[in-house]
Amino acid sequence: MDALPYQPVDLETLIVGTLLHFPLFIRYLQDDDPANVAQFTLYKGADSVFREADRGRLLHNSVSQLFIREPDLSRYNEYLEEQLESIVRDRNMPVAKRGELVFLAAFNYVTEIFSSKESFEEKLDRGRKLSENLFTFLHTSPAALHLVKPLEPVDGNLPAHCVKVAVMVVALCSRVLDLAKDEIVEAGLGAFLHDYGKTFAAGHKLDGREKLSPKELQIVKKHPLEGYKYLNLYKGMGEVALTVILRHHEKEDGTGYPDGLCGIELEDWAKAAAIADTYCDLTSVKPYRKAFPPGEALRIIHDEMQGAFDERLLKGIREMVKAAPRLDHAA
Repeated sequence: MDALPYQPVDLETLIVGTLLHFPLFIRYLQDDDPANVAQFTLYKGADSVFREADRGRLLHNSVSQLFIREPDLSRYNEYLEEQLESIVRDRNMPVAKRGELVFLAAFNYVTEIFSSKESFEEKLDRGRKLSENLFTFLHTSPAALHLVKPLEPVDGNLPAHCVKVAVMVVALCSRVLDLAKDEIVEAGLGAFLHDYGKTFAAGHKLDGREKLSPKELQIVKKHPLEGYKYLNLYKGMGEVALTVILRHHEKEDGTGYPDGLCGIELEDWAKAAAIADTYCDLTSVKPYRKAFPPGEALRIIHDEMQGAFDERLLKGIREMVKAAPRLDHAA
C-alpha cells in the first residue's frame, strides 16, 4: 500500500445510488502489529456506484467512517457539494448531522479556493450553490443556526472563520433584513470569500493565530481592497458579493476601512457582514485570549463599539443568539 495520507469520510455523506469518482478505503489495525499502526485497504474503486448493500454491510460491521487519499480530496469535496441539496432536505437525517455536513462542505470549499486559483470561475459557481444550500438549511429548523458547526473545534482558522461569518450573514439578511433570496445567496458567497485578500499577504501572520503588531495591522487593513481588486477580475462575481468583500470592515459611524464610509453610504449586506465579522471574531478562540461568550461579545459590541453597527442588525443578532444559546463559538 502506498504511503499517501488519508482523509476520513463520513458514511452519512455517501448517498445510495450515486456514482463515486474516487476510491474508498477502510482503515484497520493488525492484531499482530505491536506498533498498532493503521492500515488501509481498498473498499470500493473509483467510478463505481455506492449501493444500499454497501451501506448496509458497513453499518452491520459498525463502520461509520471510510477514507480517501489526499489527492482525491477535491473530487470528494465536489461530490459532497453535489449531494448537499439532498442532505439539507433529508428529514430522516438528524438536523445536527445535516448542520455538520453543511459546515464541512463549506469549510472544504473555502479551504480549497483560498489555496488554489485553478479553475477559479467554476469554483465561484460552486460557492454560490453552497450559499443557496446554506440558505435552505437555515430555514429547516429554528435550531439550524447554531448547528452549522464543525464536528471538532477549529481554532484560529481562516476558512472556519469565513464559514461562520457566512452563516451569520445569510441568517441576518434573511431574518432581519428580509432581502430577496438571490441577494442573500450572493451575500453568502461574498462572506465565504470576505477575507480572500489575506491570501496576498504572504509571510505575515494574518490568520488570527497571533496578536498583530501596529505594522501588521496596517497590512491587514489592505485585505478588503486587495480581495476586491482580484475577485473583481472574474465575471462570476456579482455586485453584492463584491460589496461584502470590500466593505465588511466599514462601520455605521464612518470609523471603518478602507474608505471610511458611513451608514447612509453602506448597503444592507455590507452592514450585515460588518457585524457578523466582528461578532464571529469576538466569539473565536485566539492564542492571546479566550473566546468571549456570546452575551459578553454582544455587550462589547453594544457598549464599547457604540454607533459602529446598524441598530436593526444589532437587535437582530441579539435575538438570534438568545434564541440559539448554543451557537458554536469554538472555531
